[in-house]
Amino acid sequence: MACNSKKDSAVSKIKNPNPQKVIQQKLSGKEIVAELEKLGYFNLTNESELDTVKADLLKAYTDLNFFQGPCTEKL
Repeated sequence: MACNSKKDSAVSKIKNPNPQKVIQQKLSGKEIVAELEKLGYFNLTNESELDTVKADLLKAYTDLNFFQGPCTEKL
């Protein structure tokens, strides 16, 4: 009895008697672009390219599940 005497009390301290599921819903591409806009992500984007950049981000996130923006640096 000495070896297992603490087994039940240790396990009962770890268990959560009322676990709650936290379900996070994936944001849509439109929601991501809207939030990025609120954060000022597009502030340095040329006005003439703004719609294209937003559409590309939306498409990449919606279709491919990742962000891909334009490369603005020329090597």
